[in-house]
Amino acid sequence: MRSDLANGILHGGGESFAGAASLGIGILSWHGYETLRATLVSLRQPGFLELFNEHVVFFPEITHEGRALAAEFGFEAHGLPDNKGIMEGFRGLASSMSSTFVLMLENDCPLIETVEEATSQITLARMLLQSGRAQVIRLRSRREPGENFEATRKYKRYYPRPEVSLQSRVLSVVLRAMRPYKARRLIGTSVYVDSKPEARFPSDVHAVEGGFYLLPTAVIPWTNQSIMIDRKFFLDKIIARSLSVSGRRQTNGYKNIEIELNGSWWRKQPWKIAVAPGLFTHRRIGYRGY
Repeated sequence: MRSDLANGILHGGGESFAGAASLGIGILSWHGYETLRATLVSLRQPGFLELFNEHVVFFPEITHEGRALAAEFGFEAHGLPDNKGIMEGFRGLASSMSSTFVLMLENDCPLIETVEEATSQITLARMLLQSGRAQVIRLRSRREPGENFEATRKYKRYYPRPEVSLQSRVLSVVLRAMRPYKARRLIGTSVYVDSKPEARFPSDVHAVEGGFYLLPTAVIPWTNQSIMIDRKFFLDKIIARSLSVSGRRQTNGYKNIEIELNGSWWRKQPWKIAVAPGLFTHRRIGYRGY
């Protein structure tokens, strides 16, 4: 349901979309054209793409097929001749755009909510970014996060619900005692599991308008998936840090941002991460080589 704040913005009670800083939507897509098509179809709901000033698909290994598919749905196509990995793909995507704020998706992140709900959440997300209350907005659905969302399983081992077995509760106490730093890093996942995470972790989890939560970087990691962010901040802070980190852990021989930012540097930043109710799930179609 649209919040009162969003209603005010959209119907004359505050800053309008037209008067706000520009907002673009960008999709990173390496192969997986069937998956990309399904995501683009989901974004075709009447009125959704009109929320954005700029529409880009970035192909780390650009082809005529990719260009044609992007054009079919009214997106600009940019890319690289060769795949250099996830980090360079997102760097290329952000660098190819000009909007102040960008909603960045991967090609397997379809929209699963109505345009009205999307309008409400994107309005609030932009306000949080523009006011500086949050530096990153997570828009992956909390209700239906989709495939490969392992964080909740780990969280439940450390912070089980009261109704679980005595053995599980005792194990959770032992785990938190043995690995207190990991236990703290998992606190942010509570917003995907608990009905009142702000009551369970009042020092770290803060409920704000529109069903959003604000959390410090100390308790929630960086994610590449379905985020809204200031484009310059992304390039100057997130990409710059990823480039400066060296290490053997990579994805298919390349940096992927999530690995490079999984460390003390990220957890010590003064930034806030906003977790929205969410608009996008994770749904891959077919096989694309990994």
